[in-house]
Amino acid sequence: MPKLEFTCVIFPLLLIITLFILIHSKNSKYKLAICIGGQSTRWLPELLRDGLLLEQSNDIQMDLFFTIQQSKVAYFSSDPVKSFDPTYISSFDHKTAYTYLRHLLDTNISHVQYFELVEYKPRSYFENKLGALNRLRQYASSQEIILNMYSHQVNCIKKIKSYENENDIIYDFVISSREDAFYFSKLNISNLIIKYFSSIDSEECHIVSKDCMKWGGLNMRWQMMRRRNAFAFFGGRLDYYDSLYNKTLDRNVFFQNPEIFELRQLESLGLTPCITTFDDVPVVAARHITNGSFCLISTEYAFKKERCHPSNFFYETYACPKSLAHYHRNKNNIKIR
Repeated sequence: MPKLEFTCVIFPLLLIITLFILIHSKNSKYKLAICIGGQSTRWLPELLRDGLLLEQSNDIQMDLFFTIQQSKVAYFSSDPVKSFDPTYISSFDHKTAYTYLRHLLDTNISHVQYFELVEYKPRSYFENKLGALNRLRQYASSQEIILNMYSHQVNCIKKIKSYENENDIIYDFVISSREDAFYFSKLNISNLIIKYFSSIDSEECHIVSKDCMKWGGLNMRWQMMRRRNAFAFFGGRLDYYDSLYNKTLDRNVFFQNPEIFELRQLESLGLTPCITTFDDVPVVAARHITNGSFCLISTEYAFKKERCHPSNFFYETYACPKSLAHYHRNKNNIKIR
């Protein structure tokens, strides 16, 4: 009789627990904070909407945090003959830009939570804080441009932490991307989580980014991490740069480029990159031409040893010619005009 009573009690209890788990699982969402940083002159938020925000599954909730630099220079390029026009949104003041973003990007699963227009920090600002700006050899004469980019990421992490505290929430993942990122196809966040972050305790890899165009380090176009790792990685950019001064030798540690710098920072945190395919993260940097038109410079896709473009890629559709001919972006494709 006691055994029967135990059975009568335990079965309903298990049923209640099972129903609770199923209901909770059905209603739960992955919370993502998305950091978008860069310059107002090359900002293309429509590409973010089309490639990342639309058609995600209902188990994804994305909050957007923008740190956009006001700048008179549209692009920095190691090739001085490159010249591109600033985007239309660069002429907006803060209120107009924020209103436009909310109208463009707020959906049932995505919301603009923070938007700030920041001033460009001159070289002297970083020299006063970090000493000689020579840790990245490739950009020795213009290192403040890279450090401005990293300061945007640091600022974003601070704003995410503040938002979490003020609203009593905790994000699961953080994505960091450029203001001019173009998606060859819609990026499926749920698929990335299942493929690379399937278990809460999984530590097989720690950052999802494009596994090409790495220049010996990490691809910088689009990066996704668990919250705790992102806070240390994106939030620690300038601290790691500062740590590269060797007191014993009284000189800085050097890296060839920012990609290697980021990989070494990742390794210093005991983290490892995920091995991805281009189809997992089909993201490149676009170059604005005029009136919302854009094209891709050859270093975004032209690699002999690795595929850094879709399998159905057509050079004539996307490539910026040397003459920088104008491109017109229709609803479904891009055509030269």
